[in-house]
Amino acid sequence: MKKQVKKESLFSSNSASSSNNNIANSGSQQIQASSNQSQQVQQNKSQSTQQSNSNGLPPASDLHDFVNRYGESPAAYLSEHNGMSPEQAVQSVPDTMKTSGEIQDTYQIQQGQDPFN
Repeated sequence: MKKQVKKESLFSSNSASSSNNNIANSGSQQIQASSNQSQQVQQNKSQSTQQSNSNGLPPASDLHDFVNRYGESPAAYLSEHNGMSPEQAVQSVPDTMKTSGEIQDTYQIQQGQDPFN
């Protein structure tokens, strides 16, 4: 009977080892998925920066980053440094880089109103 007990304990340790391997594989898959998500975020930020550069704006990853670096919104920057009218500047900046007030200005322009006078 002692041999049977040893065989059973040997069997149970093999299954425990197998389940530990499954847990380890699952953990590495989660880490890989997390890594893929962070790469996607970096790609989105670089695309946002590329969009900003096409408008004549200095590089920034998002609106908050732009304001922290340059002290004003992208539309205000374009108006002040590139000689655009406020209306042109607001319309040339993508919505993701506008303040809430600039989004309201854009809406008023679309409705035929002049928010700057």
